[in-house]
Amino acid sequence: MAMWPSCHLRVSSRLPGDFGKRHHDIAAAHGVSGALAEVLGLYILLVTGTDLLPQRWRFQRWKLRMRIELILL
Repeated sequence: MAMWPSCHLRVSSRLPGDFGKRHHDIAAAHGVSGALAEVLGLYILLVTGTDLLPQRWRFQRWKLRMRIELILL
């Protein structure tokens, strides 16, 4: 979340016109993977640390989720 102001100022404001340039593509992919890692990390935290989520939204295969999170980071 701390990277959003810089990304918005330098990348996303220019992205539609400059899409296809390598440095903009890499920055956009990095931003998307970072956002996915953030959301998955918060979901894992909610599942493991609280009882806020219903039982059907919880998962059992912990290692798989943590490995996916590690790859995204």
